[in-house]
Amino acid sequence: MGVVRKISFVNKETLSDLFQFYDGQELNLGDKLPSLPSRQAGLGVVKTLNSYSRILFTFLLSISFFLSHAQTHSVKATLDTNQILIGDWIKLTLTLNTSSKEVVWPQLLDSVSAFEIIEKSKIDTISNNGNNVYQQDLTITSFDSGYYVIEPIKFQVKTGSGLDSVLTEPLLVTVNTVPIDTSKFSLNPIKEPLEVPLTFKEVLPYLIGALIVLAIALGIYLWMKNREKPEVVEKLKPKEPAHVIAINKLKLLEEEKLWQKGDSKGYYSGVSDIIREYIELRYHKPALESTTDEILEVMNRTTVDVEPYNILKEMLFLSDLVKFAKAKPLPDEHEKVLKDAYQFVELTKEINKPKEEKDKEGEGILE
Repeated sequence: MGVVRKISFVNKETLSDLFQFYDGQELNLGDKLPSLPSRQAGLGVVKTLNSYSRILFTFLLSISFFLSHAQTHSVKATLDTNQILIGDWIKLTLTLNTSSKEVVWPQLLDSVSAFEIIEKSKIDTISNNGNNVYQQDLTITSFDSGYYVIEPIKFQVKTGSGLDSVLTEPLLVTVNTVPIDTSKFSLNPIKEPLEVPLTFKEVLPYLIGALIVLAIALGIYLWMKNREKPEVVEKLKPKEPAHVIAINKLKLLEEEKLWQKGDSKGYYSGVSDIIREYIELRYHKPALESTTDEILEVMNRTTVDVEPYNILKEMLFLSDLVKFAKAKPLPDEHEKVLKDAYQFVELTKEINKPKEEKDKEGEGILE
């Protein structure tokens, strides 16, 4: 009896059933086959299953096992509700299920689609049978009514071949306005601003500022009142002419006989001071505070003749030598300097002249 070794058509279910029923057995032509779905589909007569069928079955099982253990990724975005009132908060939960340990989580800073992010939780990680489940909760809200779509959110998962991108499904959210009962609603006039009484705490800074300003003003007033006022020195107009005063003082100096007593410095200082005072009173110039050169410069610019100018020059220079250089003049020089002082006063004394001539004589400024 021959053995049938050819199967005209075999699918996966038929092979599985056949191997369960004829495990290692041969089929004869006279034997009846069991009632199988494959026979009803018009399968050919099966005579036997050889070793090639077993190899094919093993290969199919291996492919199935490999596919069942390959890396899979799934993401999901869910809402606790899809209808809210304006300003209400809703929770958006993002979940990623993957066998990979390296994922790129979407960076959502302050908004997601048309919604503002109020709060973000940390990303939780749960491991289960080799899979990692990542989850994050976002609290979001919207202040505009209408229908809004939360667009797909992109996740990236690192695999052996690179980065796989996975997107969530879009979500529809309805944002409703607050319903208004028009039967109970009525427009009221605008109220006037409420007057809130001032408290001491609010007024205190202004009081402190006013006290500080008052204290500063009082301090300035007391300082102005008590400060030392400069003494005003009024020049007394001499009752006697300048040349009379100078001659009288020269006579008193002569009677003191200072140089005869060995006080040459005091004698020459007295002569110089009397002449300087005379020039100040006669020509109205500050000769007492000026140097010899400054005095001679002023006298040179006046109407003083050459003779009294030379007498003054010689007299002042000799006095400076005695006062500052400790020179020791001879006795006849002592007498001569006093005679020169008398002569200078006589030659330059003021005589009743017209006002124009007096103003001309007074020209010259000490600088």
